[in-house]
Amino acid sequence: MNRKNVFTWIVALFVAMFCLGCSHLNNECNYLLKDGDKLAFLGDSITEAGTNRTDGYCNFVMSGLKTMGLAVEPVFAGVSGNKSNDMLQRLDKDVIAYHPQWMTVSCGINDIWHISRSCEEFRPYLEEIVRKSQEDGINLVLMTVTLFGEGEKAKNEPAIAEYNQAIYEIAKRYNCHVADTGKALRDEIQRLHDQGAEGDSLLTFDGIHMKREGDEVMAETILRSFGANDEMMAKIKEDWKSIPRDRR
Repeated sequence: MNRKNVFTWIVALFVAMFCLGCSHLNNECNYLLKDGDKLAFLGDSITEAGTNRTDGYCNFVMSGLKTMGLAVEPVFAGVSGNKSNDMLQRLDKDVIAYHPQWMTVSCGINDIWHISRSCEEFRPYLEEIVRKSQEDGINLVLMTVTLFGEGEKAKNEPAIAEYNQAIYEIAKRYNCHVADTGKALRDEIQRLHDQGAEGDSLLTFDGIHMKREGDEVMAETILRSFGANDEMMAKIKEDWKSIPRDRR
């Protein structure tokens, strides 16, 4: 074997070992976030509770990122009662001022709940949040609208579906990622019902605000959008068991 062939063989072996290492690290090479990034959580009371409770979805996400081997700094920006226009109004102060590399956006439920805002009225506010954030270099994960009641008590499903379609359309137009938290929550409720669970508060306290179980579903959906695969999620969920239940 001549020197050229030996060199080619060594390079090929190195590349194969590198790729195997990436696979062994549970897809770490493909994570969207990296060490040192800031991650903002923009939202309403669901996000505020996801921050204030130790077992809220924002804190579950941060725990999951740590398990993934990522040192990420959070920027918590959830305010109870906020609608899309409220989030846009405080975006500069609560998010852009911190220059995060990433931001999750959870909004829409209060637009439907509090003021019955039409989807066409909602859309421009979300688009402006996306546009302004991207101007500052922020990458976005848009979360779909969650729940307005569980099971047979679910309300406003047509409006939620219309909002979620708009979220997907905006995500496609502006090249954002989507964490389909709404679908994930509904799928989990159906799974629990199929297993014989009863009641209309399996994942939420009141049909809207999450119990620990709902926050876990939301966090898993977000972490998967960042690149966590099945093997990594199993490790993350094992670590979540050490987080105490917090019903504040």
